[in-house]
Amino acid sequence: MELLSDDLFPRVNVFCYGQVKSAYGRGQFKKDLDDRFPKYGQLLNSEIRDREAIPDSIKEFLEPGK
Repeated sequence: MELLSDDLFPRVNVFCYGQVKSAYGRGQFKKDLDDRFPKYGQLLNSEIRDREAIPDSIKEFLEPGK
């Protein structure tokens, strides 16, 4: 989280993260991002329910105005 806030965010327009739901993981990184940067304009994240939802998530990341 410190690397994102101190080094990455000052250098990028946007940081996109898509968390694919899995029976084997908890999705902790997305939860940490949501907790640490709840209203951060440069952070776009998406919870992806399954493989078929990946293109929709990418479209959401590339939506004009983001």
